[in-house]
Amino acid sequence: GELAAVISASLLTLEYAVSGAAVARSWGDKVTEWLRHGFAGADDDGNSSGSPIWVDQYLDPEWLGPINPMAFVISATSTAILLAGVKESKRVVNFFTVVKVGLVLFMIVGGFVLTRSANWTPFVPARFGAAGIFRGATSSFFGFIGFDEVVCLAGESVNPSRDLAPAVLLTIAAVSLLYVFAALALTGMQPYDDISEASGFPMAFHANGVNWAAEIAAAGEVLCLPLVVIICLLAQPRLQQALAQDGLLPPIFGETDRTGNLWFGTLFAGVAMTLISLFVPFGYLDDFISAGILLAFCITNNAVVIMRCESRNTCHSRIDVVLGLYNIVAFVTAFLLNTSYMYRYVVMVSLFLLCLGLALKLACELPLTKVAKAKSEDAILHGFEVPFVPWLPCLAIGVNAVLIFQLETIGLLILFCYIAATAAVYFCYTRQVENASRQQWRQ
Repeated sequence: GELAAVISASLLTLEYAVSGAAVARSWGDKVTEWLRHGFAGADDDGNSSGSPIWVDQYLDPEWLGPINPMAFVISATSTAILLAGVKESKRVVNFFTVVKVGLVLFMIVGGFVLTRSANWTPFVPARFGAAGIFRGATSSFFGFIGFDEVVCLAGESVNPSRDLAPAVLLTIAAVSLLYVFAALALTGMQPYDDISEASGFPMAFHANGVNWAAEIAAAGEVLCLPLVVIICLLAQPRLQQALAQDGLLPPIFGETDRTGNLWFGTLFAGVAMTLISLFVPFGYLDDFISAGILLAFCITNNAVVIMRCESRNTCHSRIDVVLGLYNIVAFVTAFLLNTSYMYRYVVMVSLFLLCLGLALKLACELPLTKVAKAKSEDAILHGFEVPFVPWLPCLAIGVNAVLIFQLETIGLLILFCYIAATAAVYFCYTRQVENASRQQWRQ
């Protein structure tokens, strides 16, 4: 399981450090846009009447090539905050979380007040259709990532076995509701094809003549978006610590200072994130990160099935082989779903039935279980069990596969090269290094 663990960790690094860099790039664009409109002013349609030359020369990535100075500033600042320690970081995060949720609610309410029903007609534009809905879901997935960071911070929880599962589920529910209502509000107050990619709500408020609300939204985005960068970076040192404890990274990544802070791991991740945010454009990171995280979730779902089987000693055959075949068929079916060939429907239905048969085979190996009650010793120890195994993990694998193939080909190619590089490092270095940590956990 070492190679799978290393690949999974590299994919989660996309979710933490690399996505933090992507958000920093987005923040840099918003700051530049805000300064341009703030100094130059804007007309009723939200168009700038001119911008100071220093904004374009020193801050605008379009003038500077791939370099984004403001992304560097916020990444370096976030690293410095986390180097100060978890307790200090927690105070900053809690403050900005309250402010950010308040800002989102303000934009949602303001958007619904300015909503014109004509902007929702048709609700699904004909040129997008069902395929557009799936593509949009995959694109917006980037805004959902990070909820599983709650698990990475289990060490800071008083009772993780009791609190983590509800915390993750409540986080997903809250983010989903806010995201859906914000999307409805934004598309309700401005036609979807007029929405600004860099600064959606502020420009939409400008277009409706509510300039004071536009200024609040723009200032709020600039003030609160750094919170996302901090949160992304917060989990990365814990991931590195877990790898170091298992002997898959040098021991220094697992060392803490006198306050319990992973100082070196934070510094290493922060410097890497800062360099990526400074030089790599957001367009190269979006689909790459989304595909990697979806693949990581597929690996997690596979692990749930295997661990459930092994923990109960219910397997009577090579369940890993059956599960591997299911993944292959699921991904081929998802690929065909995204093609335009005439024969794809027959093949797709056949593969879907094969998927169903393989899932049924897995179900025969694993009795259907619901959320564990605190009656058995195992339930008391772990506190929560995934319900409806293997049906729920198999469904998740299939959905994730469909979403992966909605992404641009270049993002998938970059991901393939990234995984290949990770595997090469593992075989050429990590696998060759023997230490006490690896021997202990293998035993």
